[in-house]
Amino acid sequence: MRKTPESELSPDTYFKTATDLQLFTNSLYVDVISHSVYAEQSDLFIRDNPGELIRNGNMRNTPASGGGWSWTTLRTINVCLEYMEKNCEDKEAYDTYSGLCRFFRAWIYADKVARFGDVPWLDYVPGSSDESLYKPRDSRELVLTHMIEDADYAAEHLPSGYGGTTYRATKWAALALKARFCLFEGTFRKYHGISLQGHDANYYLQQAADAAQKIMTQSPHKLFTTANSSSQPATATTTRTITTVPL
Repeated sequence: MRKTPESELSPDTYFKTATDLQLFTNSLYVDVISHSVYAEQSDLFIRDNPGELIRNGNMRNTPASGGGWSWTTLRTINVCLEYMEKNCEDKEAYDTYSGLCRFFRAWIYADKVARFGDVPWLDYVPGSSDESLYKPRDSRELVLTHMIEDADYAAEHLPSGYGGTTYRATKWAALALKARFCLFEGTFRKYHGISLQGHDANYYLQQAADAAQKIMTQSPHKLFTTANSSSQPATATTTRTITTVPL
């Protein structure tokens, strides 16, 4: 008979408290977010040695050999969501960390869609013999719909702040994430002349604008200004928060 181990952690005895969930999800900040100031590249910033996403298509790896086709962190997120739903009876902790997990799941998929286009959507933990491990790619529209659902859920359930503690995802980070991947999707469809079943480019551009508007009008994060264009402040205090999404 299979018994629950008494001398080591078990999924059935973990994921119960806010401490459990915080310790388990701390690794997501390292696994998902780039911590290098110059890691992100775009048409506005390119290093002397451009990365694969900036160079032409001949330099990209195929999914079978790498290039970002990894799903390990997604599985970690889905494991956490699955077990906290069964084990966590602390509603506040559940709301915060389910929001955090869905924030990072949307982030991961934002990167996947930007790199590969259509990708398979997985929001549960498949077993070793589950046929979904070999499922084909889902439609881009389905994946974007789930990404927006995750970002909206995160914005609703993540706190506005952590009492002075920085570098943890907030509802404003979730809205910034949504604004960014919706802006990417809207401009991608519009300027490539792509028409897909479902929503059009303007829908995603409006989603991006609405999310950004909430940040600008409701969040405590503001652009520094002296209200006088000719005045140069001697010092300036900068508030940093997690709001960047490498696409």
